[in-house]
Amino acid sequence: MLESNSTRFNKIPSGCRSGVIHLIQRITTCATMLEGDDYWTDPTKLAQQAEFLDGHPDCVNCFHNVVVFSDDPAVPVKGYQLQADGRRLLCASDLKPRYAQKDFLRGNYIPTCSVMFRRSAAGTLPPWFRKLQLGDHPLHILCTEHGLAAYLPGVMAAYRLHSGGVWSSNTALHRAARGLEMYEELCRHYRGRPQSETLEKWRLHAMQGTARQLKKSGRRPEAAAMFAAYLKLALKKPAYCLTNLRRLIRAAFLFFYLKIILLTRR
Repeated sequence: MLESNSTRFNKIPSGCRSGVIHLIQRITTCATMLEGDDYWTDPTKLAQQAEFLDGHPDCVNCFHNVVVFSDDPAVPVKGYQLQADGRRLLCASDLKPRYAQKDFLRGNYIPTCSVMFRRSAAGTLPPWFRKLQLGDHPLHILCTEHGLAAYLPGVMAAYRLHSGGVWSSNTALHRAARGLEMYEELCRHYRGRPQSETLEKWRLHAMQGTARQLKKSGRRPEAAAMFAAYLKLALKKPAYCLTNLRRLIRAAFLFFYLKIILLTRR
């Protein structure tokens, strides 16, 4: 599967959406993504993944665990999977060997520097993909529409934490807003299809999360508007309301709290 010809295999800088689109259009077989902060630790990684995909036509991508480290004293490694040898791994210990698209609609389980995917599964990426800052998660959703994702045993890459990271250096509000942007585009893309119900649920969660971050950032008018939009959309979905009653009550309380503060300060 792997050849030196760049049209057969390429590494893609995932932080560049237009670069992803340009390279995927040229690749004929498979691709990986590797950001400049990270690196691969196993010289056989690419061959292992290519061989796996060759032998498992039902899988459109495969990924593995990665070790998390920091060479920045200001960014300690906390909250990851501590191992007996002192290493901390990114993926949870209970990951399944196979994942379907429905799993990725709820969240992203794949470390960016670990994935290899089939070019044929990515297809022609939709126009909205170009403008997203979160590119790897929707890419996995689009790919697994055509097959499964496989989790391979082993640790074959390293994920670096540092204060200048393209994603981690952004504020919580920025990250929440970009997640909401992603789910809004996915909801439009899959409107009227089976995926839409799950995507709408997570879009609502992302709206509430963004509203809370706006409140924490002191942007009260925008927070109140986002809570109002969340409640208006959620109340149109009885099934969501029944299973997320606490979320709704909390959002309603914060909405009225913000409105009272805004009215009294005029």
